[in-house]
Amino acid sequence: MKEEHVRAIKCMVFAQAFVECDVIFKDGWLSLAHQQFRKNPYIGYLACFTPRGILGIQRHITGRKGWHEIKGGWAKSWGGGYLYRREVLEKILKHPYIIEHRDNYEKNQQIDHAIPEVIHRMGYLQFVHNPSLMKHIGKFSTIGHKHRKIDDALNW
Repeated sequence: MKEEHVRAIKCMVFAQAFVECDVIFKDGWLSLAHQQFRKNPYIGYLACFTPRGILGIQRHITGRKGWHEIKGGWAKSWGGGYLYRREVLEKILKHPYIIEHRDNYEKNQQIDHAIPEVIHRMGYLQFVHNPSLMKHIGKFSTIGHKHRKIDDALNW
């Protein structure tokens, strides 16, 4: 298990997050996340980063502000800046799908698709926010992918 995952599990806080260093957040993002977590104990994650490209799959988000439940796993839901409850994060890190993904990771595999897949398999709820609460400001992702237009933050 990666050292940062172990540190996150040992941390005694309400929610956990793994975010890239090349991002900025909208004012008020943390308050919005806390409010949403309080509404439902079955949240698998809240995605602070909502890419513009998700509208092609999750059309119900278009033109509607606030948190929106999305459904599906691999390539049906994605984003980033995921926030989790601690108990959900512990289950994610122990899930066979994530372990298999981690142990057999190749250059272009998408961790941002693996997380929604495992949350979907476990039956938890997935939420994204419109507008995106986070924006990538780097030219490349942490795994080396160049950002494209569909990767832009939704309604930033």
